[in-house]
Amino acid sequence: ATSGGDGLSGSDAEFNAMTAPCIDEAARITGFPAIDINIASRVRTGGGPLLVLDAGGQNWSCRTESDGSVTVFSEFAN
Repeated sequence: ATSGGDGLSGSDAEFNAMTAPCIDEAARITGFPAIDINIASRVRTGGGPLLVLDAGGQNWSCRTESDGSVTVFSEFAN
């Protein structure tokens, strides 16, 4: 599969690989149990794949860093 030349990145494999660490990190930050955190959407961006998480009705975003770790941040953060 090609990216279509749209400059966006985020493959199914990348999203699948980051799902568990993103949920674990969101659980740590928000205090919600991981079982209660859902993937709201998968977003392909110019900076790589971005997962939008639903934790207790609040949206959080998760991205993968260059060292392989994940960062979870509020949708209102920059």
